[in-house]
Amino acid sequence: MQIRIVREESTWQELSGAWNSLLENNHISSPFLRHEFQRVWWQGMGGGEWSQGELFILTGYDDQENLRGIAPFFIAPNEGLRQLMLIGSHEIADFLDFICSEDDLEAFVGAVLDYLIAEVNDEWDVLNFYNLLSDSHTLEILENATQVRGLNFASKQLQSSPFIPIPADLDAYLESLSSRTAKEMRRKMRRAASYPVPIELEIVTEAEDYEQCMGTFFELMGREQDKAEFLSGTMEEQMHLIA
Repeated sequence: MQIRIVREESTWQELSGAWNSLLENNHISSPFLRHEFQRVWWQGMGGGEWSQGELFILTGYDDQENLRGIAPFFIAPNEGLRQLMLIGSHEIADFLDFICSEDDLEAFVGAVLDYLIAEVNDEWDVLNFYNLLSDSHTLEILENATQVRGLNFASKQLQSSPFIPIPADLDAYLESLSSRTAKEMRRKMRRAASYPVPIELEIVTEAEDYEQCMGTFFELMGREQDKAEFLSGTMEEQMHLIA
């Protein structure tokens, strides 16, 4: 697999169609890997989380010039080291990874490491991949591939990320619960329906409504001290861009 590097935003933009097409067959599903999300994250540098950074995207092509893998990297100084990280690291984008099919993942990761060692070894000090899911095959592949190449590997849990698989409709979800839990769920729904102030679901489509809703969103977040500290001016701008 041939590795090429993307350093210019104009070249990155030209990849948008192929980028999202490759993501349709990715080994994990994550909206944070979409080209649109990654571009606006980069535009705001994670809401000011990173004051400096350079694009360092690595792409992999087969002999027929088909795009087979993307390592959406950027490089930035952190703790006195030049750290190579995944675009989206690490406060806003929950789940990050390489963009590649399951069948190509091992070969692509190996090709990326070979390129980093042989071609640009003098440009980085540490590979620091935040927000990989614990069940991502990338972790196991990285551990094996780095050790074979004489690199040190360490993995630690940043924070837990529990989830509940939800069926396509509410009735199917309720049927999946225990009878006691389903009964309690229906009771809460009846209470919500009888609340004096109507509870409604609103889908915002107009720009002026969007601005008002984002203002309400920030106001609610600001009621919690840790969220208020998180919502700097640059972070609000970043979240506007994402929305």
